Amino acid sequence: MTGKDIVEALSFVDETYIEEAENGKIRRGNPARYLLPLAACLCLILSVARLIPVPQAAPSEGAQQEPGMAMDIEVQQEHSKNDIPMEPVFGSNDIQSPGLGEVPSVVLCIIEWTEGGFTASVDSLVDTDLIPVGTVINVQMVPNMVVETIDGDLVYAERRIPTEADFPAGCLIRVMFCSYSAEDKLLTIESVCKEDG
Repeated sequence: MTGKDIVEALSFVDETYIEEAENGKIRRGNPARYLLPLAACLCLILSVARLIPVPQAAPSEGAQQEPGMAMDIEVQQEHSKNDIPMEPVFGSNDIQSPGLGEVPSVVLCIIEWTEGGFTASVDSLVDTDLIPVGTVINVQMVPNMVVETIDGDLVYAERRIPTEADFPAGCLIRVMFCSYSAEDKLLTIESVCKEDG
């Protein structure tokens, strides 16, 4: 290629490019042209990541389970500030308590409500022989205990202290307890449910 060919080729160059080269100002591309597709891809990846379910971690061996979490029948939770998570499995006692092994439960017949609890007689044993049937005991409740109510095939559970209106004198209740003093005939319960029948 000769110098004449170069001069002829430069005659086809747009004047604006020549002026930019003379002034030293070179027009650059818009950076948003590259960043917008990158941002859109990032948003798409994050949206898809939120849709992927995260598997729940299995409880570690020897971990304690919340009282009253075990139920055999279908569970439906009421929506209130007292809601607690529940797993379907009624009557099994997977909760460990120091000195007692599994958390035991018994069926009681309420005799009379007192301040801070009630007196009851042991109607039947469910999974413990710590308290003989027919024993009259004083029952106290832990704060924020589990109260279960049955409506048809559904069990509703919430954390609160039950009252005489929930379980009147004479009714049978199944309780899970965390301590029992044979000397004082004092039972401390952490979960209560009205017994069918």
